[in-house]
Amino acid sequence: MNLEDRIKNGSVETRIFQASSPLSRFLENSLKRIILSLSDRENRAEYSEQLDIATKNPIIAAKGLYNIFTHHPVKGISVLNGIYHWVRKYSGAQKNARDKDRYLIYTQHDHKIPFMPEEDIMYTYMIAQISVILNELAGLVKNKELKDITEIFQDANDIAVEVFSEYPTTMPRFLGHRRINLKVIQGVDKPLNCCPSLHIAYSVLLDNIGESVIAGRSEKNDVAASIQYSTLRMFNSVLYTKQHSIVDVAFGILCARIAYERKFNRKFNDLTKTFRLMEQDYPDINYREIKRIYFDGVAGLGKQKSLKEIVGEYLKNNSYPLVKPGTDLTGCYFDTKRKEIVKA
Repeated sequence: MNLEDRIKNGSVETRIFQASSPLSRFLENSLKRIILSLSDRENRAEYSEQLDIATKNPIIAAKGLYNIFTHHPVKGISVLNGIYHWVRKYSGAQKNARDKDRYLIYTQHDHKIPFMPEEDIMYTYMIAQISVILNELAGLVKNKELKDITEIFQDANDIAVEVFSEYPTTMPRFLGHRRINLKVIQGVDKPLNCCPSLHIAYSVLLDNIGESVIAGRSEKNDVAASIQYSTLRMFNSVLYTKQHSIVDVAFGILCARIAYERKFNRKFNDLTKTFRLMEQDYPDINYREIKRIYFDGVAGLGKQKSLKEIVGEYLKNNSYPLVKPGTDLTGCYFDTKRKEIVKA
């Protein structure tokens, strides 16, 4: 059963999608009308069928933030600071990369992964997931600990932006689809600064924080199950939607590790122990390659190198090519064995 079916059927791992108040329904219907009014007419009927699921993410996120400020206003300030930090840092990095040459990090390993635009449901699910988890944490931890948690995400932003600034990266754009969620994502988030993947960094951080704070509380079993499920699915989602490459995923995990271990003296779970089973379930994705790149990066950490230095050395040592802004990369990938860009 795919994620969309799980949501419709009310599975435990996406339980939060089922909660619906009169206000939520009003906001969802309003958002649907706005989206449809802006969409292209020829695909409007197909988009209409997707909107029930697509509109839930922003509504749940907004509701979660409202609840935090209503019940935990001091903690809400920490959360708001974290959001502002991400918007400022990420948008600034995107702007700075527009006119720079960038490394093509889409390889033959990524080319073998089928394009599955319907995985946009999982990709956008993160905004709802973060909101709900922060809501849960706000009721479980003290102000200082929630502030520490939001600062971990800010640190991950800073680490990633250091890489973006020195080593801009890019992906080909896959536009042959009729998914309203993915069209919005592609319109807002340009294919720049892909490495490290902040989607992966945030997901792995949420999993580790959930494991240390939420897991083990019997009354929170549904929340813990949701975190574990969505974290593992996010690995697949960023690759199936072609928003990120295998390289981005590996260094996204490493980014999370650096940020987490700087703040907490706790064991970090990089989730690589799940990769063998993941590859059995999703044989199109080369999880062994993700693991190899990740542990090469871990070795760099042991030499006191920053993520910027590790990513830079990896790209240069493996001859990843620089491409000019505006280069048409449709159907292209970098063959890491032949050391050249291939047109499929």
